[in-house]
Amino acid sequence: MQASLGALADTRAQEALRYRAPEQLAGGAVGVGVDFFACGVIASEMLFGRQVMDEARGVAPMLGAIPSRLRRVLETCVESDPERRYHDAGAAAQALGECGFD
Repeated sequence: MQASLGALADTRAQEALRYRAPEQLAGGAVGVGVDFFACGVIASEMLFGRQVMDEARGVAPMLGAIPSRLRRVLETCVESDPERRYHDAGAAAQALGECGFD
């Protein structure tokens, strides 16, 4: 029983990695951008109903199937460069509002 709990914990830890921003995985400095990265991955998974993160290409290839305004919001969230992500919830909310989600 103990071994199976350890294996479950390892699996969950591995699954959680896909929500981490590149700078987190690299052990670099983190800021609010890591939260927007995770939100972008989660929102994309909710839209597609499955895991969307590809280690080599990120989320972007799948986003072509959604409306362009929403695609730009999600692409901004999952930018590999944290400086290009949203820096506050107000900016993200405004961008979503421009998609018709107010």
